[in-house]
Amino acid sequence: AFAASVASGVLAGIYPSLKATTIHPVDIIRS
Repeated sequence: AFAASVASGVLAGIYPSLKATTIHPVDIIRS
């Protein structure tokens, strides 16, 4: 249960940031 909650927390934190970088790489490079 603990490992599952940690895994879900990591995915919840990493997945949106990865998705944002794949969607807006140009904005990140310009900023």
